[in-house]
Amino acid sequence: MSDSLEISSEDSTSNHNQSDHFVRSRWSHVLALAEQLRHNTEVQKNEQ
Repeated sequence: MSDSLEISSEDSTSNHNQSDHFVRSRWSHVLALAEQLRHNTEVQKNEQ
């Protein structure tokens, strides 16, 4: 996945802003999911 991201970022210097925004929103989405997962596992540990 990271390989294709690097290739696309090198190819699209004209719309760099757009791809940069896309990557940022992607990362925030990933971080939010990770936070949710961590919270869920903590809840499961507490229930056991």
